Amino acid sequence: MKKLPFYDLIDSLYCHREIAEFYTYSHDSDHFAVGKIIDYSQEEVAIQAIDSCGYKDGFFIGRIKDICRISTQTSYIKSLQKLYQNNYVPKEESSVIHCQEDNIKRNLYSTYIQRIICKHDIVTCTLYCDVSVIGFIDNVTNQLVKMRVIAQDGSYNGVTFFYVNDIETLSFDGSEENKYIKIIGNKNTCK
Repeated sequence: MKKLPFYDLIDSLYCHREIAEFYTYSHDSDHFAVGKIIDYSQEEVAIQAIDSCGYKDGFFIGRIKDICRISTQTSYIKSLQKLYQNNYVPKEESSVIHCQEDNIKRNLYSTYIQRIICKHDIVTCTLYCDVSVIGFIDNVTNQLVKMRVIAQDGSYNGVTFFYVNDIETLSFDGSEENKYIKIIGNKNTCK
């Protein structure tokens, strides 16, 4: 299989645990994600996001082919590094799936979706059609995702189906998902 652009840079960022800015084709140039690469495969990358205050902000997974620009060592990153170091509390991340021997051939979407289903995590799926869906993934059958949707007030809002290949990014354990956990509280409306 042919290496995608940015693959060698992603490998280097992963090995050096370097913070970077990631820009994708579907977003305007003023919006980007910042974080450290925690996992990657031939086609996908998993990133530990860092918010503008230097705190960990969950995880997201995207396709390498969707990245149009990666920036490192910017003044913004330098300020975030200082904040991140001051906010960092060492602990084992239960959300991280540690690399396996044959890392490159893995499908990160499948690997992390199975982890999300097992842990019953709230997830945000951003699809290529510029739609974001928040809820619980019940299962994946024949590459079709079945997801129970959560409304903004934390109530159950039906079931939606979409193809795994239509997922642009998969986010979990971040501030947006944690907001919904707080809104749902003890309602158990989505279980």
